[in-house]
Amino acid sequence: MGPSIDYVIELILEKGLVTKLAVSAAKETVRQNKGNEEDNDNLLTVLINNGDIKTQEIYQLLSDEYAISVIDLSEWEASAETLQLVNHRIAKKNVFSRYA
Repeated sequence: MGPSIDYVIELILEKGLVTKLAVSAAKETVRQNKGNEEDNDNLLTVLINNGDIKTQEIYQLLSDEYAISVIDLSEWEASAETLQLVNHRIAKKNVFSRYA
């Protein structure tokens, strides 16, 4: 299980990747869309959609925080043989990033 969204928000604020003002504005957007309920998962999505932070910046931040490598697979193409090894249902269920 990965880090909580609360922790990611805390990290991006701590590292200065977004401002408190941007987070406050995103929280207000989430509240408007959800009523009084605050949904931090959507908060991160709003920050990305508003252009306050890029998905890749979040990946790099978490990579640095946990000392793991980030691999950009967007330009990698799997061979037909490899694709036949992966069950379509499992692959679809386990998509790595919902923010990409």
